Amino acid sequence: PVLLDTGVDSFAESVVSEPADAPRLRIVAELPVGDYALFVCGCAPTYRDGARTSVSATNQALFAGIDGVVHLGEDGVPVPVSGFADHPGFTWQALPATSADSEGPALIAVSVEGVHSVDLWMADDGVLISGVKLVPVAALADAAAGDGQVCTPGQ
Repeated sequence: PVLLDTGVDSFAESVVSEPADAPRLRIVAELPVGDYALFVCGCAPTYRDGARTSVSATNQALFAGIDGVVHLGEDGVPVPVSGFADHPGFTWQALPATSADSEGPALIAVSVEGVHSVDLWMADDGVLISGVKLVPVAALADAAAGDGQVCTPGQ
């Protein structure tokens, strides 16, 4: 266990640009070979404590990847999953495509069948995560229509 740093203020609007410096959530799953789109059910709440406020736009981003490798853009910079602040409550957001000429979610390749990890790293300090789904390319048309749609926590 990590000791709580009592000097940390949750209203400090902490932002991490390098996933290696961020808290990570790891989910382990058995996956067949294939290409997948990653969707995250999350929420970007506004926090209030007396006179202090942390608005949803500063509580909405995370990084994602598979097997400990973060998804990078063409420029080699980690690409965040965001958009949670654009909707009230919990919504599905996709790991975005990294190419300017690509539409829809990014595809993650699983080249070896077996146990893999789906990793999420906190980019903004207030984002809440309720669920993650990997959608095979064959089922992507139906899933992509749900991007930005309400999701049920724990779904």
